[in-house]
Amino acid sequence: MHRNLLGALLCGCGLLVASAHAQTNWPSFGNHPGADRYSPLDQINTGNVDKLQLAWKFDTTVTDAKEPARLGPMHGDSSPSQPAAHRFRIVRGSESEPLVVNDVLYMSTGYGHVIALKAETGEKIWDIVSPHTPAMRGVSYWPGTKGSGPEIVYGTMDGWLIALDAKTGELVPRFGDGGMVNLKTGQVMSPDYPVWGVRSPVTIYKNYVLPGCFPGEQPAFGGRCDVRAFDMRTGKLVWTFHTVPQPGEANHDRWKEGQWENRSGVNNWGFMSVDVKRGMLFVPLGSPNKDFYGGDRQGPDLYGDSIVALDANTGKLKWYFQTVHHDNWDYDDASAPILITVDHDGKSIPAVA
Repeated sequence: MHRNLLGALLCGCGLLVASAHAQTNWPSFGNHPGADRYSPLDQINTGNVDKLQLAWKFDTTVTDAKEPARLGPMHGDSSPSQPAAHRFRIVRGSESEPLVVNDVLYMSTGYGHVIALKAETGEKIWDIVSPHTPAMRGVSYWPGTKGSGPEIVYGTMDGWLIALDAKTGELVPRFGDGGMVNLKTGQVMSPDYPVWGVRSPVTIYKNYVLPGCFPGEQPAFGGRCDVRAFDMRTGKLVWTFHTVPQPGEANHDRWKEGQWENRSGVNNWGFMSVDVKRGMLFVPLGSPNKDFYGGDRQGPDLYGDSIVALDANTGKLKWYFQTVHHDNWDYDDASAPILITVDHDGKSIPAVA
């Protein structure tokens, strides 16, 4: 489906179900924290889908957006002194899935914009040029807490975490440094590492935001991708899970000699899922770098190509399941595990698929 039309088609469907107000939200990439992508809406079916008509469309190539009050260096920007309308000419691939919350559609575009539209008409509420190019797969919605309204939060292709006021599109001053958190710290990367950014929507759990990362397929060392939780109320780091076990941690001895040290890859470039009831985070991880050469990493390469289950409140490991041992073919676990219930011998077993 052409991504420029996706939002219009999604909201065209919304026109048919306006009376089912409480059911029309799609607040995250997988709709629910458990990533089931399920909607109970049934007004569109095999008997009437051929009668759908375009309700509206929004041109995502528009370049007249305003800039946030605090504008950082723009990723890919060749001339920062030029007006915003003349700057974002680098077209990047967009796989952004629109979110719909309380009749407002939120999405990012391949031209570096983040937009909010009235879901039933496509009328623009706000449209900003992001300080840094948004993750290609979209943005996330945080409903807020006492004293804080809802916010749109997203990672960027060059490793920033940004929070916007959902009503205005303005940067949230209390979050990090004027609405922005630099994820590229010495904790995870060497200063000269060439590629490190966020490609997919961040995961939300309570007041925590959890960004994945993409360090490229090489080099082998210098750009780690630990799983980290940041407080949406402050932007401060809350906990870290090392995707390559460090000395003193469980399974560190599965790595040979010093081959674990500063190892890149073993990253969540796709999607996570959350069991809110049990406070569990499920993280699919990719292979270690380099993706197609394993001569400098003998052994199973834990936690590469694994699903790791973490305590979402603390980041502590609960269990892991490795799907590929010592991956030399870039098989990567990427899809968010889906929360399901398996009935077996009269018992209902909570599971992830």
